[in-house]
Amino acid sequence: ASGVAVPWALKAHAVLAQDWGVAADVWSVPSWTELRKDGLAAEAHNLFEPTGERRVPYVTTRLEGQAGPVVAVSDYMHALPDLIRQWVPSDFATLGTDGFGMSDTRGALRRHFLVDAESIVCRTLLSLAERGEIEREVVREAGYRWRPEPQVWSSSWAAATPRPCRQRSSGQPTAAGSRSSPCTVRR
Repeated sequence: ASGVAVPWALKAHAVLAQDWGVAADVWSVPSWTELRKDGLAAEAHNLFEPTGERRVPYVTTRLEGQAGPVVAVSDYMHALPDLIRQWVPSDFATLGTDGFGMSDTRGALRRHFLVDAESIVCRTLLSLAERGEIEREVVREAGYRWRPEPQVWSSSWAAATPRPCRQRSSGQPTAAGSRSSPCTVRR
């Protein structure tokens, strides 16, 4: 986790242990970009010094031998933690706040973008189920408990899910409770 996402990850860590019996570690990432630069530098060294000592990116050395999947959480776009994907020696999933134009409470925004503690729990459980380490029913139960947005269950869940709309007095559709969110008019 990075930045303001660290407390959300710490809360998810506690919930995973207490409610689901899942042991997890929380790692703080001061800079995804610096980790990427380090990975690229290691690759360049290995390319131009093939007979020299092989360099291993820092993130690889830190995560090598760690059990379980890696769920990276950022209060920025998914693309930021994805910068290090190729050097993570485990299953890797990202959570981020792709999008803009939202005007709501911080808690509602974290839930909308699926970066709150409950969504981190659900994504971690899904990663474990994908590895065959827990039953998929556990993931379903967690999803029903917190009701994150439906896209958490799809492999392309970063895409927006159409939501029911209501009509404004001007006849223009609006998402329930929001004027700026895209939506689908249902008749």
